[in-house]
Amino acid sequence: MMKKFLLWLVVFTVAFGFALPASAAQAPAVIIDGERQYYDQPPVIDSGRTLVPLRGIFEELGAQVYWDQATQTVSATGPARVELTIGENRAFVNGDSVSLDVPAQIRQGRTLVPLRFVGEALGASVNWNGATRVITIKSPEIEKEAPSEEEDVPPPPAAPAPPPPPTAPEPDSEPEVPSPPTGAFAWYSDEAIYISWDENPEIDYYYVYYSDNQDGPYLVFGDENDPQAFDYGVEDTDVYPGETWYYKVTAVKNGVESDFSNVISASVPQSEPEALDLHIVADDYDNTYLGLATTYYHEDSIYNENEFYGSSTGPFSIWNPYSKFGNDYGMYSAFSPIAKYPPMLVDDEGFIYARISINPYISDGIHPYDLYDLLDRNGY
Repeated sequence: MMKKFLLWLVVFTVAFGFALPASAAQAPAVIIDGERQYYDQPPVIDSGRTLVPLRGIFEELGAQVYWDQATQTVSATGPARVELTIGENRAFVNGDSVSLDVPAQIRQGRTLVPLRFVGEALGASVNWNGATRVITIKSPEIEKEAPSEEEDVPPPPAAPAPPPPPTAPEPDSEPEVPSPPTGAFAWYSDEAIYISWDENPEIDYYYVYYSDNQDGPYLVFGDENDPQAFDYGVEDTDVYPGETWYYKVTAVKNGVESDFSNVISASVPQSEPEALDLHIVADDYDNTYLGLATTYYHEDSIYNENEFYGSSTGPFSIWNPYSKFGNDYGMYSAFSPIAKYPPMLVDDEGFIYARISINPYISDGIHPYDLYDLLDRNGY
């Protein structure tokens, strides 16, 4: 069945191929002051707007065209002074701002501009015949002499002559876009993320973009209007434990930036908490040592190294919040009278972490259960 379908498709194409309009494959023709023009980059239609090669038409109309590679700017002098920048929707004619229907763009090393802009810039008469796909341009001098537009519009040629063979690009034509960097790689070491890529001696410099999300948005190192240029490799020190960062690299040659490289990433490991050497001391003038804290526990209490522990009623309490007969911590304490108040958990420097008690009204108190978790996390 598939073979029959393909055979039918071939027959249909051959039988009805003549119905395809010949103009579908033809670029619009350009006629200036009655003469047919040929360009290595013919006019194109983009977003419903006809774009024509600037240099060829402007020079034919008596203007001199200049290209500034650093700023991607085209300027022309002659009947008027014209300036425009690639990719922008605005140009300047004799210092006045002019809006462009479609931004100026580069195709095959040539700058293309909207057809309407030719008339606005140089005062020429511009006409587009959609049926014949012919662009007719008359210079201002010819326009003044012509009695009517119809007499100056020559009929379209029955069969367009073949274009001349392509010539080598002009010395000041726009350069090609470089290839994206290869071999991009990122890794973490010594509190920084390092980014590298394969070095290409033909590239002038590189830009590096970063994001904390793989899908972006990505920001360039440096300022958006003044990106930081790199020769080879980057060290990103603005990273913190637990973070993952994503990077893209572009290459720049003759002021033209390449597409992005593949996305690379590196993660910063979580930092290990520093182990604490915690002790239990009495809340007295001398901070009397009551024993090394341990992770041994019983009911709601934690043992110290002397196996004394605190509970709500037990007599051997070092942090009993209520004694059997009142609120005196030392009345039934194995450390009476120094354990009159809840003891403190301190480190070797004397820093107080908490007061050990099951009394919920002590603002800086820590329950034995929570104390156990704290000690366990610190390697006890």
